[in-house]
Amino acid sequence: MRPRPCLIIVDDEVELTRALRRVLSRYADCTPAGSMAELFSILEHDRRFDLIVTDLMMPGGSGQMIYERLQEEYPELSDRIVFMTGGAYTAELSTFVTTVDRPVIDKPIDVEALIAMLYETTEA
Repeated sequence: MRPRPCLIIVDDEVELTRALRRVLSRYADCTPAGSMAELFSILEHDRRFDLIVTDLMMPGGSGQMIYERLQEEYPELSDRIVFMTGGAYTAELSTFVTTVDRPVIDKPIDVEALIAMLYETTEA
């Protein structure tokens, strides 16, 4: 039997993370992380994640910073990242999302689209 997909949700908005976890836990094992530092603390001990869903703009570390660090430390995970955005981000992040080949989903999150991405990743 195939193991359940695993994803990590990185966002400083605790309520959003909690809501996504509640909905997505029907389909996958979900781990919350409230910051870039917490994400990398988790990854030190656990890299089984099929998908890393992260906000583009957070205090203490942007989605771009997370992506670049993943490429350096855990390159096998950098192609599993999906960015979330509330729509407002810097010119630098705007350029970044147009040049990196990773999905960007808008808040409020289309949960069905996120689930589809999760299953695409686990079937690849």
